[in-house]
Amino acid sequence: MLRRLYPVSVDGTWGYIDKTGTIKIQPQYELAGSFSEAWPRSGSTASGVTSTSGTMVVQPQFDDAHPFSDGLATVGKFSEEGPLFGFHR
Repeated sequence: MLRRLYPVSVDGTWGYIDKTGTIKIQPQYELAGSFSEAWPRSGSTASGVTSTSGTMVVQPQFDDAHPFSDGLATVGKFSEEGPLFGFHR
């Protein structure tokens, strides 16, 4: 069973609550969206992916990252030659 979390804003930063309203990931992000497996996190210089427990499962190293789906997250880097996207487990 997937553990779905929902975004919550506290004092201008975002974290996540579960369906009972309990904070599961402390507010610390500039942006948040609902997710069930993991959610992309934008750092100061790079993006990674955070799990529902708040653990960074893909360290910030990409220019773009998307939520996990069926165990894979789309990640990408941009260069002068153009974007390069792939999948991360």
